[in-house]
Amino acid sequence: MDADTVDAVGQAAEVLVKTSNEFNVPGILLAIGDATGQPVNLVVFALTIATLFAFWVLTRCLGFGGGGGGGSSNTGSSSGDCVLITGACGGGKTAMFQTLRSGEVFLDRTVTSMDVNEARIEVRSEKLGKSKRARLVDLPGHPRLRAKLDRYANGAKAIIFVVDAVDFTSQRRAVAEHLFEILSHPVVQKRRCPIMIACNKSEKITAHPADFVRKRLEKEIEALRTTRGTLEDTGGGESVTGSVGLDGAEFAFEHQRSNKVEAAGCAVAGNDLESVREFIVRRG
Repeated sequence: MDADTVDAVGQAAEVLVKTSNEFNVPGILLAIGDATGQPVNLVVFALTIATLFAFWVLTRCLGFGGGGGGGSSNTGSSSGDCVLITGACGGGKTAMFQTLRSGEVFLDRTVTSMDVNEARIEVRSEKLGKSKRARLVDLPGHPRLRAKLDRYANGAKAIIFVVDAVDFTSQRRAVAEHLFEILSHPVVQKRRCPIMIACNKSEKITAHPADFVRKRLEKEIEALRTTRGTLEDTGGGESVTGSVGLDGAEFAFEHQRSNKVEAAGCAVAGNDLESVREFIVRRG
C-alpha cells in the first residue's frame, strides 16, 4: 500500500469516527438488527464487508496503488493499455520515458534505474498529425529485475525495446538474449504486442543504423535458437525453440507470427523521438 492509499485510509477513518459520533451509529445498528431480525454482530459484519468493498472500488477508480514513479501492485491488469519501455541497461530507457513524459530532454547518467516508472501521458506524432493518450511503463533493464515483465505483460499493448546504437556491437549478444526473452514470452505472444526496436543515440557519428542493428539481432537470435534447440534435444533445457520465428528457416523478424517487429533510429539527447511517438500513436 503506497503513501496515497495510507493517507486515504486515514482520512476515511476520521470520517467514520465523526459520522459515528454525530449519527448515533450504535443506535442505528440496533434499529437495523430489529428491522431485519438479525443479531447486531452479524449486521456489523455485513456492513464492514460492504464498506471495505466500496472503499476498494473507490481506490481503484481514483488510481491509488498505481505508480507515478515506482512499482505497482496493480500490474496484472489485462486492460491492454500499457506501452512498455524495456531493453538492456544503459540504453536510455528511463531518459526516454522522462523525455516523453515531460516533453523536455532528460539526461541522468549517474545511476541505472532500478525502479518501475509509470505515467499516463498525451503523445503527439507530428508526422501523423494525431495524438493519443498512453500509459507508459519503464521497466528496469537489470537482469535480476527482468521478471517484472511477467507482472506487466498482461496489460501490454505495445513494447518499445531500447538499444544503445553506439555500443551495440559489444553488447549485441546480451541485447539479443533480452529481446529473445520478450519475443518468446507466452503472454507477449498471446497479446500479439507490436514491438519497436528503438535505436537510441542515432545522432552520434559512431551510431549503427537501425537496419544494421535489426539484421545483426536476427543473426544473434538465430544463433540462440540453434543453441537452445541443441539443449532441448539433449534434455538440458526447456522447450522454447519454435516459439520464435519459423521452424526450418533462419530467423527473421518478418517471420515472427505473433508480434510485428520494426526498427527505427531515435535520439533522446536531442528530443528526436518522432519515430517513437509515431509508433505509440499507431500501435499503442
